[in-house]
Amino acid sequence: MKVVILTETEAVYSPAIQDLMEIDGTEENEGFLNSDCWIDCDYIKVNGEFGSFFTIQDTPNDTTYIILGGQVSEICDFTDSDLAEKMLIDFFNGKKLFSPDTENTWDSWRKIETGIAYRGGSGYVYGIYEINL
Repeated sequence: MKVVILTETEAVYSPAIQDLMEIDGTEENEGFLNSDCWIDCDYIKVNGEFGSFFTIQDTPNDTTYIILGGQVSEICDFTDSDLAEKMLIDFFNGKKLFSPDTENTWDSWRKIETGIAYRGGSGYVYGIYEINL
């Protein structure tokens, strides 16, 4: 699977995202990105730095678009941007870099320094994935 990481601004002007919005019946990228997609987004922490993201799936092209927002709105905003990018790409490609022992609680999330809290845009429960460095 191809994983593409975009900022909010890049997503607004992305022809690929625009095509997906048209297929989905959304008229414009900017309207979608200003909608409720950020209310129940997913989260990434890298050495204590926090960012939020959501994903858009392009199933026919086997591509996952990750749109970053929040305090860290660009992958390069992370002090360790290489690790942040690797975490997201590996996570969405199913690589097992994460501790299977982390409890799915917000208390666990507050305690970990590096990981992903993911619910994938549906349901009420986040999976908490602490990275094994």
